[in-house]
Amino acid sequence: MKKLIIITLFAAMSSQYVSAQAGHEFSAYAGGGLSSLLYNPLKGSSNAGFGGEFGVGYTFFSGKSQASETGTIVHAKWGIHSGVGLGLYGAKANLDKETTVQKNIPDSDNGDLFDLHTTLTGYEETQQAMFLNIPLMALYDVKSCYFMAGFKFGIPLSGKFKPKEATFTNEAEYKQYENWLTDQEFAGLGTFKRKSPDGAVDFWLTTMLSLEAGYKWRINSQLSLYAGVYFDYGLNNSLKNSPKPFVNYNYSVENPSGGFTTNSVLSSFAEKTNIMAVGVKARLAFMK
Repeated sequence: MKKLIIITLFAAMSSQYVSAQAGHEFSAYAGGGLSSLLYNPLKGSSNAGFGGEFGVGYTFFSGKSQASETGTIVHAKWGIHSGVGLGLYGAKANLDKETTVQKNIPDSDNGDLFDLHTTLTGYEETQQAMFLNIPLMALYDVKSCYFMAGFKFGIPLSGKFKPKEATFTNEAEYKQYENWLTDQEFAGLGTFKRKSPDGAVDFWLTTMLSLEAGYKWRINSQLSLYAGVYFDYGLNNSLKNSPKPFVNYNYSVENPSGGFTTNSVLSSFAEKTNIMAVGVKARLAFMK
């Protein structure tokens, strides 16, 4: 009986023996899904866009392993993950019909002041932004499932907008004469169907709440494949621009209709813009 008790206690102690393990993991990842510049314009409407992210990462982790008669099994590990990657975000804006007024523009002929009324019909634009993202996240890995939570810091690399062809109707109001000019095309007045040139949008450094979860497959003793879902949300206003007039008046005799350009709906009608991304991600990791 004593011998049986000793053997039982020894087996129990062996199965509960816990040792600490530490390691370094290097990875490359790619993901995609709904990846948008999220905003509510004062004029018109906006729609979320698609994009994604890719980059490289590094994780320092520490784990606990349990020794048993069948071998060593890692039960759980946790760590700190960082790296660098590129995030691509987009959106689309629509203005069915919008009229803007620019006041007190000097007439190029005699210097008289007039107000320019511009009506845009069927205006659409797409917006794109690229950020250099640096994550700082905690990782927990248990029974082949993993969970990550923390922050990403996005450094803006580029921002641009691309308008589609729209109808511009320009009218000049001379208040001192109580007179309107509406169809003098040589002066840039009348109705024109044209595409405004592409332009730039400026963004700030952005802090994002970042979550990720999924499953981990061990390919061999050093190589693993992570597959899961991720969610990022910007905690601050990403838009740098101070409000700009929507329509720019740059009339010239050589190109009367070409003198009318637009700024982005983001720059003119968006008070706040947040980054939001949700999608699927795959990560190939090498443990050293």
